[in-house]
Amino acid sequence: MRLPVPPRALAAFLAVQFVLGQAHELTHHLAARAVCGAWGTMTFDFFFLPEGGAGRPAALWATFAGPALTYALILLGGLLLGRGASRTGLLLVFANLPLGRLAGVLSGHGDELVLARAWLGGPWAWPLVAALALALLLPPLAQAWRALPRSGRPGAFAALLVLPLFADLLLKRVLLAPLLVRLPGPAAFGLPAFLILVDLAFAATAALLLWAPARRTA
Repeated sequence: MRLPVPPRALAAFLAVQFVLGQAHELTHHLAARAVCGAWGTMTFDFFFLPEGGAGRPAALWATFAGPALTYALILLGGLLLGRGASRTGLLLVFANLPLGRLAGVLSGHGDELVLARAWLGGPWAWPLVAALALALLLPPLAQAWRALPRSGRPGAFAALLVLPLFADLLLKRVLLAPLLVRLPGPAAFGLPAFLILVDLAFAATAALLLWAPARRTA
């Protein structure tokens, strides 16, 4: 049975998806260091402020930093799609898990709602953030829809939105999270050694699959 997507392309997408997800968490982590003056820590899914950091109003900027990066990359993907760079554009739009961001907002969870409740408060916080998330995500998603081949477009679009979420959940929470608990290792800059090694391995894999020439077979 032949896969509808070449194995190399699928592996590259998943590797980039992982790297971008870790870039989101690392941006949280670095911003927390900048505003709190000390290293917190992070896992494959969450970041944690250093001791005493949660009481600082400025620490909310650490929460802001992660989604700011992710939305910026999704919007960049939409811009590239508008200029004809379909491969890179589609990768940036879908590998940043836009459905995950939108689902978090609409279900009342996620970084966006933490910021809205802290900075806006009141009953309008959720509707305003939901409207803003839709305004930011729908244009690049519309560009992505138009960039996909017409044949099988609805199925491909749905698969690119939904399946990466399950892959992310399986890899990070089912496979890697238990290992991180058992093998935390020494920390550098607040990061467990195991996490650093895994991140570097995925970054190297993504770079190799994206830029190394494919081997041709006769």
